[in-house]
Amino acid sequence: MRLPMKPSTLRHGLNLWPPFLFTGIHVTAIARDWRHARVELRMRPWNRNYVGTHFGGSLFAMTDPF
Repeated sequence: MRLPMKPSTLRHGLNLWPPFLFTGIHVTAIARDWRHARVELRMRPWNRNYVGTHFGGSLFAMTDPF
């Protein structure tokens, strides 16, 4: 069975997707069999809450599409 898209193509597209691009979310890997993805959220001033940890909305946005 031929899949319509390669995981690397989706990874590059997700990294350019505005909700990921502007919040600092980076998809580092998607498995060849599509079973798992590795996603990073680097600490930036725009995704930090008032106590200095990651904002919960950014954490949810990081995992929602998967």
